[in-house]
Amino acid sequence: MHAIDQNQQDIEQALHGVLFKHALLAWSMNMLAGLMCAAFLYEKVGFQSLSYWTCSMVLLGLMRLPVVLKTRQYAEAHLPVSRYTAIVGLNGIGWSTMAFFWSPELPLTTQLFILVAPYAVCAASIFSFGASLWTYRIYALCMLVPNSIILILLSDGSFLPHVGPILLFTIAILSIAKQFHSYLAETIDLRLQNQVLVNDLSIQNDSLRQARDEAQKALVVKEEFLARMSHELRTPMNGVLGMSRQLTKTDLNAEQRQAVSTLQQSGEAMLSMVGDLLDASSMASGKTRLECEPYNIRETIELLIAQYTSSLAERPVDIRLKIDQMVPLFIMGDSQRMSQLIGKLVDNAMKFTADGEVLIRVSGENMKPAELGSKSSGDLVVTVSDTGAGIERSELSKVRELFHQVEGSSSRRYGGSGLGLTLVQGLTDLMGGRFELDSQVGVGTQATLVIPMLEAELPEQVPCNNVTHLKDINAQNVASESSKVSTRVLVAEDNPVNQLVIETMLEDLDCDVSVAENGIEAIELLKTGPFDIVFMDCQMPEMDGYEATRLARENGHTLPIVAVTANTLAGDRTLCMDAGMNDYLPKPITDEMLSVMLNKWLGRQPSKLAC
Repeated sequence: MHAIDQNQQDIEQALHGVLFKHALLAWSMNMLAGLMCAAFLYEKVGFQSLSYWTCSMVLLGLMRLPVVLKTRQYAEAHLPVSRYTAIVGLNGIGWSTMAFFWSPELPLTTQLFILVAPYAVCAASIFSFGASLWTYRIYALCMLVPNSIILILLSDGSFLPHVGPILLFTIAILSIAKQFHSYLAETIDLRLQNQVLVNDLSIQNDSLRQARDEAQKALVVKEEFLARMSHELRTPMNGVLGMSRQLTKTDLNAEQRQAVSTLQQSGEAMLSMVGDLLDASSMASGKTRLECEPYNIRETIELLIAQYTSSLAERPVDIRLKIDQMVPLFIMGDSQRMSQLIGKLVDNAMKFTADGEVLIRVSGENMKPAELGSKSSGDLVVTVSDTGAGIERSELSKVRELFHQVEGSSSRRYGGSGLGLTLVQGLTDLMGGRFELDSQVGVGTQATLVIPMLEAELPEQVPCNNVTHLKDINAQNVASESSKVSTRVLVAEDNPVNQLVIETMLEDLDCDVSVAENGIEAIELLKTGPFDIVFMDCQMPEMDGYEATRLARENGHTLPIVAVTANTLAGDRTLCMDAGMNDYLPKPITDEMLSVMLNKWLGRQPSKLAC
């Protein structure tokens, strides 16, 4: 009830505002109409009476003017409506006295003008005073009632027959004024309601904007946290896994070797789980971004598979890689995410395969040959099949769900976070591809990725065999160890443990290693002597790897610089490339990964794995 009363008060105040908004214009028109009437009646009626009437109208108008001008000083809730109404009523009486000029002896046109003029002014004033119904009613009655009485008295009763039409006219204009007032009130009510809605929407928008800003700040904090955690976790894990791999190369008894193997497997499992959680969090927040740059698909898979070398030595499992000759050597896309996709599938295949083989097949589908000014395109098809335990048909539709695991009981034989295939599905969707899974218990599982592919600029492809056995390649590499030529390598790394890890790995690869603890030392060492390649950490004190690389390029150093970094989130690879680095290795690293980089940039050994 209070809200309704308040709304009525708001409407009344708004109507009063409309009344005074046009009050000066209404006053001007009233004065102009009075002067025009005086001019018309000049020399038609008595000069003295016309002068009195004209002066009276001017004085009444001047009484009204100060009220009109001072309304700007009033608050809308305290407009002088009553005073203004009283003065307007006096103006109406002034107009009614025009009837004293009427006489039967006047020309007919003059008689009609004197009779009609007050009524015309009264009708026209609806728009001036209609915002306040009582103001208009008082004005109309003060004008028409005295006017009619005067005319009746002057006409000796001959005007009585016209009283009926005059009364009807008065009722009509009062009715019109009421309708006009109602229309204004409804319009103002709608405007006020609209203003309330606008204010509510504005408040809601402000709240939503504030919530959005807070959410964006939270996302920024989350992203910074993810980046920091990714870096801080990968850095020590590089030391743990690196040194455990080096231990496997020393003389160990069976018990020690088992302990080191367990340590290495546990570390790799923990690192994989941390990576999955970080990636799942980034994907859930919509922050996962894909890069689009040329990369060597064969080399990407070679570097990926090289990470499984140490685990194959102790397991009766073989990894085979088959790449169709029709697949372009260089394609456009995100090599890191592609490696992650295939890696998740290989991880699953290795986990569920106790004996047998894992086959990775890469081929093209719907290939369109290159035309003038364009590159060939189609779909890249990557199939990872194994001879493992297989998955029940009823489980196939569930394994892509977040945290779902096959054999989800506490007695399950296989570990894992249950995020692997969920991430595969999410990344595949981001790439605009599709992910298919087929399995049969006791026979094995086949996972297929179909990703849109566009060929990039590439050198001539090196002929290679169709099928490669990873264990055979490892044997060939060991056999040819003695034939390696010493390579001068500069390592820029601030963490002492990681210094020891990468230095030991490179020395095992017959490299002459120099270590710099920050970017400044790296620049100084580059000045002292020739190096063949630089492995550059990105985050170092005093001068980071990005700045050191830019400065090295400015100094004219053209040798390969490879980022070795724990920064593995979206965009980190691009930052490295933009700084002038040639390649990118995410921590933790392995000897095989370093070997691939040496092969790639220095051509120390022909790469047979990427066939």
